[in-house]
Amino acid sequence: MGLINIEDFRIPFRIGVSDKERSQPQILLITIKLNVDFNPCTASDHLMDTIDYMDVCSVIQNWSTERAFKLIETLAHQLAYHLLEVFSKAKDIDIIVKKPSVMEGLTMISVQTHLSKSPTHTT
Repeated sequence: MGLINIEDFRIPFRIGVSDKERSQPQILLITIKLNVDFNPCTASDHLMDTIDYMDVCSVIQNWSTERAFKLIETLAHQLAYHLLEVFSKAKDIDIIVKKPSVMEGLTMISVQTHLSKSPTHTT
C-alpha cells in the first residue's frame, strides 16, 4: 500500500454560514491523502495502474464549481465520499480543509475527515 498526497491545493469554494460570505468564492487549501495499492503500478510502471493526481485535482475543480456549503466539515466529508466514488483504486481517504480565518488573531481554521471503503461500499 502507499499514499498519494496532494497538499494545500488552492481552490475556490462558496463557503460560509451567511449568504454574504457564500456570495463570492473563497480560496481554501485542500490536502488529500489517498491510500492506494502501489503493487500494480510499481510492477507495470504505467499511470493507468494507479491514481493520477492531475485527475484528482480536475475532479475537485469541477466538483467545487457546482456546490456551496455553510460548513467546511460538510464540504470535507462530501468531497471525501465523492473522491472514493470516483477513484475505485483508493482504499481510504483523509482530507484536510483549511480556511483563512475571519477572526482577528486567528490565521487559519481547518477540519480533517477520514473515510474508508466498507465491504458494502460500491463504486
